[in-house]
Amino acid sequence: MTPLETIRANADLAVQSAREQLRVSLSFDRSGVEWLDGHLNRLVGKLSPEAQDGVVNVMGSFLGECIVQAHGGEWIEESGAWLVQVKRVYAVTVDVSGKVKKQLSGIEGESVLSLFDFAVEVAESGGGFATRK
Repeated sequence: MTPLETIRANADLAVQSAREQLRVSLSFDRSGVEWLDGHLNRLVGKLSPEAQDGVVNVMGSFLGECIVQAHGGEWIEESGAWLVQVKRVYAVTVDVSGKVKKQLSGIEGESVLSLFDFAVEVAESGGGFATRK
């Protein structure tokens, strides 16, 4: 499998696991990210480091696919890491797995939902965080 195929398979695994284990129907849009935001908050402090790494990998893929599908973003590889880029008037690149890890670690103010909204807002307005495309 290519890295992008693995990312997409992990995103699909998130949807399948949520449906089978939690009876939650997820979609690759803002409502899916809203659920993910609350789910990560409920998991803070409850996972072993190994389990946390797995959640970061799978849910980072899910978050990225939500941004790709809802905002027309794309996966890009940069310095060995897979990031999501949204291009409008400006281009903004976000580290979805890093954001999941920060929120799952319980860092105050970290939210995957805010990243989801932030990515498209900055791509449209710049806000000092993006480059002209």
